[in-house]
Amino acid sequence: MKQLKYILIAALSFTGIYFIYTISKLTFLPNKYYLPMMAITILIFIGIIYYIYKSDHIFSKILSILLTVAILLLVPKVSKLSDTLSDITGLGKETNTVLVTRL
Repeated sequence: MKQLKYILIAALSFTGIYFIYTISKLTFLPNKYYLPMMAITILIFIGIIYYIYKSDHIFSKILSILLTVAILLLVPKVSKLSDTLSDITGLGKETNTVLVTRL
């Protein structure tokens, strides 16, 4: 039973790191939103992993499995968010304007 706990903690840790990596690839967030969001996300992951490590209840194992699956389903949607916003707003496209006058 102890090995299952460590496997679930490892799975949640790897998916959490992958989620943070995906969020860090998004270039449209300014630092005043990005840094607090990353700090809060990391603190939440640390708290959940600590709870799973200390608890022997089945609830902690179910929570770990649900969070891992939710993150794995959420990450592809978040990674497509940058492409969608760049299509809508023209983010990252360089435009040049040439003014031609005729005398």
